[in-house]
Amino acid sequence: MKHSLVLILVVLLAVVAGCSRKEATPAPAAAQPPAAVPAAAVPPAATPAPAAVAQSVADIPDYPGAVRVAFSQGPDAERGFTRKSEADWTSTDPYATVVAYYQKAITDNGWTVTGSEVKGTETEWDLAKGTSVGKVEIKQKAGMPVTIEIERSDR
Repeated sequence: MKHSLVLILVVLLAVVAGCSRKEATPAPAAAQPPAAVPAAAVPPAATPAPAAVAQSVADIPDYPGAVRVAFSQGPDAERGFTRKSEADWTSTDPYATVVAYYQKAITDNGWTVTGSEVKGTETEWDLAKGTSVGKVEIKQKAGMPVTIEIERSDR
């Protein structure tokens, strides 16, 4: 049973990865961009390997060198979304470096920040792009690695 479920998940991911659609470019919004972090803290962009792309959240890149601790994908009919992707990561990089990376990645990938909240070492951005919404949460508790939670929902 477990092997059948894994096989079905792999086939579904391959079908989803093979399908593409063109999203409308959103009009510029008045939302404030994420607060600036020194550019020196931003690590170079990394292109995930093809196998990793199948289990990534579209248009919100994986953090280079981070360890994925969870991934899920499926419909979210309760909220009216045909697909919802979520990934959780941990990184030993400094909190400010991870925040700076995602500040750049959000704008580089065409997302509009519709809301943001920063409390100490917790940063959260609500995002919009065409008919999709997303969320990036970056947190670090004392003595623990940085956690990254990424979510994207598509209509």
